[in-house]
Amino acid sequence: MASPGYVPGPLVIPSTLQVRLGWVLPNGKSASNVLHAIVDDGLDNSVLLANSIYDAIAGSGETTTYLDFLSSETSLAFLDIRDLRTGSQTLFQSEGAALPGTGSGNALPEEVSLVVTLRSALAGRAHRGRVYLTGFDDSVLDVDGHCVSGASTAARNFVVAISGAMLTNGLALGIGHRGHAEYINAHGGTVAAEAPGTDLVTSILVRDNVFDSQRRRK
Repeated sequence: MASPGYVPGPLVIPSTLQVRLGWVLPNGKSASNVLHAIVDDGLDNSVLLANSIYDAIAGSGETTTYLDFLSSETSLAFLDIRDLRTGSQTLFQSEGAALPGTGSGNALPEEVSLVVTLRSALAGRAHRGRVYLTGFDDSVLDVDGHCVSGASTAARNFVVAISGAMLTNGLALGIGHRGHAEYINAHGGTVAAEAPGTDLVTSILVRDNVFDSQRRRK
């Protein structure tokens, strides 16, 4: 159900690209992480840009470390980008080889996810983000079924590596949000209209070692 202030039509966010990581999971299904990046108006969206970001992620030592905690049946299959500065733009997908997990343990259920939190300088849900990472093997589990510290550190550093790959290519990791019209909330209060925008990420962290469940899969 749409929010009371929902503005219909194609998603348009000024100075923003959508950056999506596509994963293949041990059960053969796919999962994705949808991120946003702040860009200058002069930056061109293209396959070359998608390749460059993907290659930078693939070449990072932090990515190599993170892959050690993923099942060998999990792989980062592609990265694609979509220009949100105008509506209904095409996707450009990377052409590099998939990056398989290098863990040797048994695969965990696909819904078992570790949350990496993105924060901006602003308060409120619209100005925070979460990255749900999954596809792990059982080496990530401690005796209590929580995430071992090495895996949580590797997950956080992997997202930092994604941010760095963006920055190298003229993008800055951000938290994108739709605009909405003024509306009355369930408590009778007036919620002011807000324009669409993307807030610069100022910190990346894993808040705890407790796994979450994320079932929105393809």
